[in-house]
Amino acid sequence: MVKSFKSNSGQVAIEFILITVVMVSFAVFIFGEVRKRNVFPQMVDGPSELLRGMVESGSWRPAKQARDNHPSMLNRKVSAKFN
Repeated sequence: MVKSFKSNSGQVAIEFILITVVMVSFAVFIFGEVRKRNVFPQMVDGPSELLRGMVESGSWRPAKQARDNHPSMLNRKVSAKFN
């Protein structure tokens, strides 16, 4: 029984190395695709642009579109006559 354990111990090490190589290769491929497709900048820029529009103009739209809805951009003409 001890003899068979010794003969299988090298196989376990080789399988561990092969599984590690496959996992590292898969991770390198996934991170390369994520970097190539700019996934993280899109995840960050999209919501922050809406938040920027809300902070600047009070409208849940992208900042350039939200500027048109800001009260100071409305074309109002009001005059008051004080005596």
